[in-house]
Amino acid sequence: MSSVNWQKVKSTSQGKAQIKHNDKEERYKTNHENPDIDKTKTSLNLEFQGRDHKAKCDAYDSRVEFCKSNM
Repeated sequence: MSSVNWQKVKSTSQGKAQIKHNDKEERYKTNHENPDIDKTKTSLNLEFQGRDHKAKCDAYDSRVEFCKSNM
């Protein structure tokens, strides 16, 4: 079952933490405290535009700078 959690992100580091949390490759590297997480199903998660973690962070930074310069 999937869910959506709409929340306000107050800093760039919080935004990048969410990107890292949802990244498939980063999730494979992490050992979770929750014993019910089945890593074999991680490949079924949706991916943001098929980019790697660094590319997602770069796109995020670029968008933040664009928004700041156009306010």
